[in-house]
Amino acid sequence: MTYEEKYQELVKLSHCDNPKIKEQADAWLVSIGLQDVAELTVSALLLDLAIRNVKGEITREEVS
Repeated sequence: MTYEEKYQELVKLSHCDNPKIKEQADAWLVSIGLQDVAELTVSALLLDLAIRNVKGEITREEVS
């Protein structure tokens, strides 16, 4: 899966009807946006970890 596909999956999760999933995805998107403002690029690995975290596959501590 490409970087753009992973990013779009995270955006899709932010439109979920489940408020917990939406909140977590939105938080990740804000943090990714802040990195972009600082002219930094989030790695595809971090995007993958973010998606897995939002889906409940791993905890926030495991992302760290």
